[in-house]
Amino acid sequence: MKKLCLLQQNETYGLTHAYAADPFNEMAPQSFNESYLSDVASAIYMGAASTDPDAIWIMQNWYLVMNVGKSWTAAHAKAYLRGVPEGRVLVLDLRAEEWPQYTQFSSYYGQPFIWNLLHNFGGVNDLRGSFDAVNNGLSKAVAYPNGTMVGVGLTMEGIFQNYVQYQFLIDRTWSSADLDKQQWITDYSISRYGQYDDLTASAWSLLQTSVYSEPIPADEQTDVENSGGNLKIAWFESYLFDRPKLQAPMGTWYDPKYLCQAWGLLVKRIDLFRNNSLFKHDVIDLTREALQLIATKSLVPSIAVAFKAGSIPQVKTNGTALDQLLSNMDEILGFDKQFSVQYWIATARAKAGTVPEEDQFEFNARNQVTLWGPSGQGLDYAKKQWSGLITHYYQPRWALFISRLVNSISTKQPFSQNEFDSEVLELVEKPFASSQLEPPSKGDWTSVVRRVFTRYYPTCSHLKQ
Repeated sequence: MKKLCLLQQNETYGLTHAYAADPFNEMAPQSFNESYLSDVASAIYMGAASTDPDAIWIMQNWYLVMNVGKSWTAAHAKAYLRGVPEGRVLVLDLRAEEWPQYTQFSSYYGQPFIWNLLHNFGGVNDLRGSFDAVNNGLSKAVAYPNGTMVGVGLTMEGIFQNYVQYQFLIDRTWSSADLDKQQWITDYSISRYGQYDDLTASAWSLLQTSVYSEPIPADEQTDVENSGGNLKIAWFESYLFDRPKLQAPMGTWYDPKYLCQAWGLLVKRIDLFRNNSLFKHDVIDLTREALQLIATKSLVPSIAVAFKAGSIPQVKTNGTALDQLLSNMDEILGFDKQFSVQYWIATARAKAGTVPEEDQFEFNARNQVTLWGPSGQGLDYAKKQWSGLITHYYQPRWALFISRLVNSISTKQPFSQNEFDSEVLELVEKPFASSQLEPPSKGDWTSVVRRVFTRYYPTCSHLKQ
C-alpha cells in the first residue's frame, strides 16, 4: 500500500526525496519497548526508501518537546532514532529557541537536525520575542560537542506578526558570531522606513529592550507541566481575546512604560512617514498592543475587583470603558487590511471556484479564527486582534459577560462560568459564522491614531509590570 501510494505521488508531483511522518505527535506510542520503537522507525523509513532509495525522513521533534511525565527516556529516543540509518532522518528541533531537545538527547544520537525558531502558535498577533534566545541558542548549538546541526529554520504557525523577530534570526544565520542587538535594531529601522531617523530608531531600541527581551527558560530540562515559572511567560498571549472570565492583572516580562514610550515616539513621526506603508502598519500594531495592555493590566482586573466587592456601578463603569477601548481598537485596525477579518474572508473566497465553495471557504475562514471546530474544540487557538472580529465577536462576548456579572450581583446568585460558557457559545460564538460585517475604516488614519493616543497614553504610561 505504501509503495503504491508513493508511486502515485511521485507520478503526480515528481520525486522530491523528502518525506514527512510524525506517528507520535502529541500522542504516546502503543508501547515504549525499545525494539518496538526501533521497528516502527525502520518500517516508516523503509516504506519510503523501498520506492525512493534517496529518501530522507523529515521528523518533527514535538513528541520530545511535549514529553510530559518524561515517558520518552534517552533509551527510548535512541532506539527510535537509530531505527533509521544514520543521515537518513532529518530532525526538526521545532522550539529550539526555548526548549531545545538536542541537548537532552545527545544531538539526536548522530542524526542530523535543524535548529528552529517556533515562537508563535496559531498566528496570534501579540508582540513578543527574544533576540537573546536566537543569539545564545545558535552559538550554543554550533559549539555543542559532537553536534549534528546542519541548518537553521523558522517553524512559526503564523507569519503576519513580529516580523522583526524573524528577520533577526535570518540575519543571525549568516553571522558566525552573535549580532550586536543595538546596532542591528538601528539598521533594521533604517531598512524598514528607508532612512535614518532618531525617534524611530529610539522607538525600536525601546522595543528591543522590552517586548523583544523575553527571558529564556533557565532550565532546558523543564517539561511542559513543570516550567519553574517560565512557561506562563514563554506562552504570553493576551487573555482579552479569550472567552471572558474573572481575571487578575496579566504580568509581562518587561516594563510597559517602555512600550508606551516607543508608541509615543512613532506617533511623533506620523507626519514624516504617513505615506510609508510599513510605518503605518507598525504604528497601528503598536497602538493595538498598547490598548490590549491597558485592558489586561487595568480594565479587566478592575471588573473582577468590582464584582467581588458587589459594586454594580463599578462593574458597569469599567465594562463601558472596556467596550469603548475595544471600539477604538477596532477602528484603528480597520485602516490596515492585514488587521482586517474582512480581508481574511475576501482572500479565502477568492480561492474558490464556485459559489458554494466561496461560502464554504468563508465559513472555514471564520471558524478557524474563532471556534476552530463545530462547538469550540480549538476555541480561540488562532485568535486574532482584527477589525471586524473585535466588533462582532470579542466585544459581544465581553458585553454578555458584564451583563451576567451585573445580574449575579443584583440577584445575589453566584456567577457560573460554566453556564456563561454555554450561553456565549450559542449567543455569540456560533452566530459569528453568519454575521454581517461592515466595510473597514475610512478616513484619515493619522488623526484617529492621534485621538486614540491622546486618550490612552496617560493610562498606558502608568501601567505596572
